[in-house]
Amino acid sequence: MARPESRAMPKSRAMIAVAALSFAAAGIAPAAAADDPAAAAGAEPVAALIARAPRATIERGGVRIELALPDPGLGFYRGTRFDWSGMILSLRLGQRAFHGPWFDAVAPGVRDYVDDGQRIVTGPQTNGTGPAEEFVGAAPVFTPGYGEAEPGGTFIKIGVGRLLRADDRPYNRFNSYAVVDNGAWQVTRGAGKITFVHYLPLAADGYAYRYEKTVAILPGGEVLVDHRLSNTGRKPIVSQVYSHNFMRFGDYRVDPATTVTSPLLRGQTPKDPALAKVEGESLTFHRALGRGESVSFPTPGSAPINTAPVFTVRQSGGGSISGYSDSPIARALFWSIRTVTAVEPYVAIDVAPGAEQHWAWRYRYSAR
Repeated sequence: MARPESRAMPKSRAMIAVAALSFAAAGIAPAAAADDPAAAAGAEPVAALIARAPRATIERGGVRIELALPDPGLGFYRGTRFDWSGMILSLRLGQRAFHGPWFDAVAPGVRDYVDDGQRIVTGPQTNGTGPAEEFVGAAPVFTPGYGEAEPGGTFIKIGVGRLLRADDRPYNRFNSYAVVDNGAWQVTRGAGKITFVHYLPLAADGYAYRYEKTVAILPGGEVLVDHRLSNTGRKPIVSQVYSHNFMRFGDYRVDPATTVTSPLLRGQTPKDPALAKVEGESLTFHRALGRGESVSFPTPGSAPINTAPVFTVRQSGGGSISGYSDSPIARALFWSIRTVTAVEPYVAIDVAPGAEQHWAWRYRYSAR
């Protein structure tokens, strides 16, 4: 029997200090350099964040998934970058472990992440896990309403809520924006699945929506992440959404045993050819990635729909993860550091008032 759980965030909680940050009068916390180890002072271990966070578990056919639940006070993720729903803390297929935190701690002073060789510390915008998703478009339309809002006005971030534009600087996903209205969350659990619904009411900025995400374990062990966005406001919602796809295989590190296959890689060249190479549709690493090293580059958006994987990441001895999309890929990014590999495909979002858009990802996990 499905159990609905209402998680309303009333406006009396307006201007919540996201992830325990103390916002300045401007509404944005000062940004620290991502590679400055001093910014990691006061970091909280990820195990402590998980221990106190509301969580839910779904199981079916040998697959067990633990997910973080949206919560403005105790939630594992409370930033203003990623959608708060469907964040996978761990996935187990038999004895194999997938996803899970790729970092060791979270610190409010870190802008993106810091890697000192002993531990990786993220900021409160970056501590996503699993197929964490962000609604953010290409310039100049980064997120609905930001370009229209004057300083002191509001804009929306789908899966987060209504946020305050503090000044005339361009939108920056690593900034911590003050939350004016978290909207309301409803969580319903069923056999082998969980559904999150986020309601954001209409306000003076003209935006409102109903956003639904279901994470379901399908017969055969595939995992479906299904989305529906209904525009209940007065203005069109135009953006893009990508799955960051933080892919991990237990405690394995990114090294020559890690391979990535995707049509998105065709013709691409890593910025640092000493670390990795692309041949055809495959990326391999020359050696294990070390402290502070990363491989990243943008890729064009050309990939199959439904019939073949958009990407497959394999770890020799650790298994593989393949992702399938039912929608065209607008563009993509590739990013990897020593603990995680990510293929980040973007899907275009364009929903007129009164209309609805549907899109879905299927993930196939193999223990071999």
